[in-house]
Amino acid sequence: MKTIRMTAVSLALGASLAFAQEAQEAPPPPPPNDYPEYQQQQQQPYQQYPQEQQPAYAGPRKIKNWSPDQPVPPGYTAVSKPRMGLLVGGIVTFGISYGVTALVGAVALDTSRGSSQTWPLLIPVIGPFIQMAVTPVPGLNVLLAVDGLVQATGVGLFIAGLAARTVTLVRTANLTLTPVPVVTAGGGNGLGIAGTF
Repeated sequence: MKTIRMTAVSLALGASLAFAQEAQEAPPPPPPNDYPEYQQQQQQPYQQYPQEQQPAYAGPRKIKNWSPDQPVPPGYTAVSKPRMGLLVGGIVTFGISYGVTALVGAVALDTSRGSSQTWPLLIPVIGPFIQMAVTPVPGLNVLLAVDGLVQATGVGLFIAGLAARTVTLVRTANLTLTPVPVVTAGGGNGLGIAGTF
């Protein structure tokens, strides 16, 4: 009796597993076709008038190692810029040296109530050299000469940064929008916009 029951249970379990495998292998039925006219419109593609193709510009935004002997690649523009390292270096060098010198000259003039001979220190670049002629102190003249040379170096770096320019290629970001006539699948006409960038 026990063997019959176990056989019946194993047959029932085997049948249910086989039925489950068949259910997994069978694909689901397709969805009902509720909107046949919509599916017809999807099957017909839109028609557009041909337009000239422009190349898609890919690549880096800036090209720094470009030589002016080479042609400019399509989609790029040559841009000339001053050398920022020289400009900033010149401004900082001149600004610090002249700022300290002018501050010393202004404090000396203020404390002496205008009777001091330090007025040349307020003149940039040549002021320290004029002060050397006004004050014949050998140790001070060495400091004034160094200060005048540092100020002149700062001005020279600034001028060199403006004169020696770097040329880099920058990708042009031209956005072009063009109206395009469109014929739809249902025979209707429309207007579309085609763009390149």
